[in-house]
Amino acid sequence: MTKKQTIATAKYIRQSPRKIRALANLVKDYSLKETLKFLSLSIKKAARPLEKAIRSAIANAEHNLGIDQDNLRIKELQIGPGPTTRRLNIRARGKRDIIRKRSAHIRVILEEIVAGKKVGKGKIAKKTDRPEGTDKKGKEKTSKNDDKKGVRKASREKKSKDK
Repeated sequence: MTKKQTIATAKYIRQSPRKIRALANLVKDYSLKETLKFLSLSIKKAARPLEKAIRSAIANAEHNLGIDQDNLRIKELQIGPGPTTRRLNIRARGKRDIIRKRSAHIRVILEEIVAGKKVGKGKIAKKTDRPEGTDKKGKEKTSKNDDKKGVRKASREKKSKDK
């Protein structure tokens, strides 16, 4: 079975792609609800156009493909450069600096969730039959410092008994 995908783009966003990409990398691994909640509460300027593009992709999926919002996940968030306008800043001794006003294009790709698959951080995950405190191979998880902590604790107890 092929997964259904939907795409939405927001073009000519008047902000540096680097700044938008930083925010996109924070939210791309979460579920759609968590992502939208995070973006709506964020104070960064990049949050508004990113949230708007994701909501547009959700609306496309619901209207064009008939997929419910709960059955969608973010497959890709592409942030690319748009056209750059240049301004001159006149400086001392006849020199000038170029101010680059960068813009960005946002492309959001959503895909349908297949039942039983992991969605992202904190969403659907399969339960395993292995006991708690063991790794994938069934071995007991231990930290490198466990032995040292035990030795330190024993030496502290010994010192307190001697006093």
